[in-house]
Amino acid sequence: MNTSPDLTITALKMVLALIAILLAMLLFYFFSKKLSFSPIKKEKEGYIRILENKYLGLKKSLYLVEIPGSILVLGVSNDNISYLTEIHNEKILKNCKNENIKKNQSFSKYIQNFSSKILSDQFTKHR
Repeated sequence: MNTSPDLTITALKMVLALIAILLAMLLFYFFSKKLSFSPIKKEKEGYIRILENKYLGLKKSLYLVEIPGSILVLGVSNDNISYLTEIHNEKILKNCKNENIKKNQSFSKYIQNFSSKILSDQFTKHR
């Protein structure tokens, strides 16, 4: 009499359990991306855009918000949004917009720009 469990059935159960766990992890990842926990969502269309945000501490952050004609600096905490200042300097405005354009470019474009910069730096050093 053989009382040991059949190895094929045990292996099949183990593979099915692994598939179920991986499927649950993928579903959790998908729904966590859909339900963003950010207090302010970034939108690509419209007149108001969030250029950058910097977390300062627990539920405290700074936001650079672009509105037509200027950039606002806002302080955001758990229950309050405070107007800190407005950027009027044209040089800084252009620089912020250019940096935002650079951030939104594709990864391959970023790598191309970075590698061309390194190659041009090496070329000028060897001259």
